[in-house]
Amino acid sequence: METYRQKTIDQFGVILDYAESEADIEAYRDEILTAGPFVDALRSDVPDETREQAKEAVLAHYQRLGDAVAPLLASPEPSFWGAARAVLTAEEAVALVETNFAFTAPLRSNRAAFRMETTIDVTDVLGGLARLLGPAPTVEIEYTDEALRAMTRAERVVIAETRREIDRRFG
Repeated sequence: METYRQKTIDQFGVILDYAESEADIEAYRDEILTAGPFVDALRSDVPDETREQAKEAVLAHYQRLGDAVAPLLASPEPSFWGAARAVLTAEEAVALVETNFAFTAPLRSNRAAFRMETTIDVTDVLGGLARLLGPAPTVEIEYTDEALRAMTRAERVVIAETRREIDRRFG
């Protein structure tokens, strides 16, 4: 999860770079896609067309996010909430959050293209006991559905908390 978190933060940095620039999203395409966690989870056994469609969905989502936050970044206000109040109404802020903070949308709409998995070394789990059992196997665990459920829940929490903060800040 720490790797996922860090890749998400790294990707958001690239999205902000795009939002602050005058460049087209294509100038940031590879960097946005490789910085984030989703492209790593693309299945290798699906047709290239399916993989490309999933990448385009991810890129389009992040382009919308970058375009949505660009006015905040251009604001002379030094704080995020000051910039938000300067350039958005409360309704616009809520719409920005509800539309763009649902980061799992590209995964849900292209579910068959993604596979999240990890390999566990039994020795890491059982320690010295595993050595007593003979050569330590590795186990592959596929957790795409569980990850999608957890990420969907997390995005709902973030959206709800941000909406409450919008009410407080704009209220």
